Amino acid sequence: METFIFILIITFIIGSFSFNLWLSILNYKHRTSPIPDVVSDIYNKEEYQKWLDYSMENYRFGLVSSVVNLIIMLVFLFVGVFPYINSISTSLSSNLYIQILIFSFHIIVIFRLKKDMDLIKQQRKLFLLIKLKVLF
Repeated sequence: METFIFILIITFIIGSFSFNLWLSILNYKHRTSPIPDVVSDIYNKEEYQKWLDYSMENYRFGLVSSVVNLIIMLVFLFVGVFPYINSISTSLSSNLYIQILIFSFHIIVIFRLKKDMDLIKQQRKLFLLIKLKVLF
């Protein structure tokens, strides 16, 4: 049963990554599509081009970030980091909320790895807020 759940978790993680990658590739393929005639009078072509350039930079950054997150998550799963962190958190406190705080230190670890690899340029506070919103 544990093997089935492990395979299910890995399938979900890789499936989610694949689906998001597919959507990103679809968006990327249509980046050169002209502005539809219906809304062409609303958009300024220069501003639209700036937005498109910005979106493509975000796409590239997001792609690298997603691949790094996937690799880190799979390594953590296969190496057994999460059960190790869970055993530490349960040995330090019997309070479930404290255990969650101890367990969620992986957000900081992932932030440090990305910062060391110079993959993000965001402020630490903004990054943590985004990660917390994803968790809840």
